[in-house]
Amino acid sequence: PASAGPGPAPGGLPEPPPTSKAAAGEEQKVGVGRRRTVEETFKFFCGGQNDMDAKGFVRLCKRCCLFDARFTARDAHLVFSSVVPISKTRMDLPSFEQALGHVALRRGLDAGLVQRVV
Repeated sequence: PASAGPGPAPGGLPEPPPTSKAAAGEEQKVGVGRRRTVEETFKFFCGGQNDMDAKGFVRLCKRCCLFDARFTARDAHLVFSSVVPISKTRMDLPSFEQALGHVALRRGLDAGLVQRVV
């Protein structure tokens, strides 16, 4: 007779722990199993705002493995500053897309490739 509790599955491996509905909803929202669009990634790193600050941009670059010997966190700050007007401290989506072009240029990569990585 099969038991109703957690234990080894028929193949002998333990079953994964159950996830809460909230966690499952978060996975769906984040987009597990599919590619995020540039806009979705932008919104994810905005931290609940409609625009992104420099810290969020640097975090995005790090998380997407955009840093290397030619493009560092300092360079990410410089790119951020170059696309955000002096009177502002946050970038909107069009500025973000422009910033990705600058990242591609500095890394020596195709802009489309950088957008796919993001």
